[in-house]
Amino acid sequence: MRPLLRERARRKIRARDKNQGLRYVLETKTKVYKLDAQVLAEPWAGQKVRVVGTLDPKTNVITVEKIETEAASPRSSPKPD
Repeated sequence: MRPLLRERARRKIRARDKNQGLRYVLETKTKVYKLDAQVLAEPWAGQKVRVVGTLDPKTNVITVEKIETEAASPRSSPKPD
């Protein structure tokens, strides 16, 4: 596996129905990446984010270390409402 490159592309976490219930994915303009940490991804659904982790190019799965706002703030969870 290789480290995920940090590109400046617009990214959003989206929920997708895959016959086994909802799964959260990282969606860019051209690609969709599966996320291994569904619990970490859920609070970020619909938001522009930066995912830090490791990409397995064979399976297109990101092993998530942390999720932060696209503005690169150092926090790893969204603001409470």
